[in-house]
Amino acid sequence: MILSKDAALIFGLFFGVFELLIGGVIGWFAARFAYRSRFTKGLAVRAAVLGGITFVLATILGNWAGDQSPASWLRMHLAEHGLVVALGSSILIPLLAGIRWPATKNQRPT
Repeated sequence: MILSKDAALIFGLFFGVFELLIGGVIGWFAARFAYRSRFTKGLAVRAAVLGGITFVLATILGNWAGDQSPASWLRMHLAEHGLVVALGSSILIPLLAGIRWPATKNQRPT
């Protein structure tokens, strides 16, 4: 059964939003675990947004690599390990963004 263009668009948008949410949750948990002592609402929002965007972009990169027929070594590994790349990047980018996040005035530097 082939979907109509409208159904395919809705289906694609649903999975795009779903991937954004999954990446946001992963980024939030990574920042919450790594920056327990200075975890604020601003850092939580920043980590969730960056994690979500990074997860979507890494998934797009993995899908692009899998769609190419004459695959090079790098494209083959991106296609095979696309989920690992997406998970790793959605954890790493929020952690890097949280390094420069300032502590609040009530917290002592460690």
